Amino acid sequence: MKPIYIVSILSLAFVSSSYASPSNGADHAAAIQGLRAAYQAEESIQADIKAGQNVKVAKLALSILVPEGIKELRAAGDNEQADQFEREWNNDILPSLDRAKTPMELGDHDPLSPWLANFYKTLVADTHGLVKSIQIINDINTANYALGVVLFPNGKWRQHTAYDRIEYRKHFIPFADIATYWVSLEACNYYAQQYKQLCSYGAETLEHYMGRYVAPVLSDELFAILTGHQNAQTCNYNSLSESDFEQQVLQQFPQLQ
Repeated sequence: MKPIYIVSILSLAFVSSSYASPSNGADHAAAIQGLRAAYQAEESIQADIKAGQNVKVAKLALSILVPEGIKELRAAGDNEQADQFEREWNNDILPSLDRAKTPMELGDHDPLSPWLANFYKTLVADTHGLVKSIQIINDINTANYALGVVLFPNGKWRQHTAYDRIEYRKHFIPFADIATYWVSLEACNYYAQQYKQLCSYGAETLEHYMGRYVAPVLSDELFAILTGHQNAQTCNYNSLSESDFEQQVLQQFPQLQ
């Protein structure tokens, strides 16, 4: 079952899909619908981060990443470990993420979850560096360490100097990139699963936009708010319109235009 948040994004993309006339062909229609779903997903992530809903975004990203990792364990033939991790994730770990809403003291750059750290080590051991598994495995590990800082801006990692803002940014940007890539990919694949390369390129494009233009600005403003130094400034960054995004991606796939 898809997370409710993903379902709401997909519903929004579907309702607003005056995306193509029948004369454009089914291929073009599916491609556009998938890209629009991806764009709406990225916009929703931005909105949630601005509203301070980092836990919500983290749960969504991990709700996609962890099952992908479990698939890799099954593909490697380790069904017993896959079943165990799946049970633990669904019954214990995912529900416990809500407790991250309450700040707590952490060690210097500790991972968010020892369970995720163990899951990562098991994936590395079982997949033996399989190329197709590398991004999933690395993103699980990166998200675990990034979230240990992102969700706890007042943790022990802080030195209480001006550099704290930069340190927070160094963890926030990878977190935002990973969430953007996997959530937008999931949304695009829902409508355009037959065009995996298109969806992958679209997700990479949104991830690049997030990391280059959006996340640094969001990180600084969010850090100021969470540490009690909110100012009157608002987030300003180069915007990417939906039509520009579609055009940029479809240029790489002329057969779908």
